[in-house]
Amino acid sequence: MKVTVMSPFLSRSIRWSLQLATVFAVTACALPSGSLTLQDQGSMFIGGRTHQSDQLTAGDTGLRGSSNQGTITVDQMYVSYQIPVGTGQHVPVAMVHGCCLTTKSYEMTPDGRMGWNEYFLRKGRAVYLVEQVSRARSGFDATVINKVKLGKLPPSALPNVAMASHEASWTLFRIGPVPGQAFAGSQFPFEAAQEFYKQEIPDSTRCCRRPIRRSPTCRRWPASWAA
Repeated sequence: MKVTVMSPFLSRSIRWSLQLATVFAVTACALPSGSLTLQDQGSMFIGGRTHQSDQLTAGDTGLRGSSNQGTITVDQMYVSYQIPVGTGQHVPVAMVHGCCLTTKSYEMTPDGRMGWNEYFLRKGRAVYLVEQVSRARSGFDATVINKVKLGKLPPSALPNVAMASHEASWTLFRIGPVPGQAFAGSQFPFEAAQEFYKQEIPDSTRCCRRPIRRSPTCRRWPASWAA
């Protein structure tokens, strides 16, 4: 099955044509009238790996007095999907958020208008929303943090956890050339900028093992951030 992927890390020509909208869905979309009928919707976890750990918590025991040793699943990725009635031969669209963001970016604009998720559904395309491993509902291996807290590993073993500042977001997501100044013709809802900043969460992609470093976000980060 062919799938169109919306991501802030596509080829240069596609990235510039989609511009800011492919990153966090802030371009104005006229809200159509009428109901939206879905054929199917759901969610799933894909990938992941099985991992043995002897430090499931930072205490002497596991949850509710259980053993602190056991088998856990980590690095699994959460995907939600909606399929409208009458998709026909339309190609599904997979939407991949950028650094420090989640699928919320595609659900609705910061000022409450329709996001790209609903827009493409109303155009008859199935939509898959992907949350990159280590953020939001997707998993990662946090046991290294427990081990550092207990002194079993040095502080240098801690993964880097990134947070995007308001100032950096302004230029990284191409709202404008400098904070507070917009590009000509920008449709970003400036009055709702604070609502967009609320969408930004800690990005713990560096908690992932080597296979995850092929993710769009990891390719953009310095090699020195390796876990």
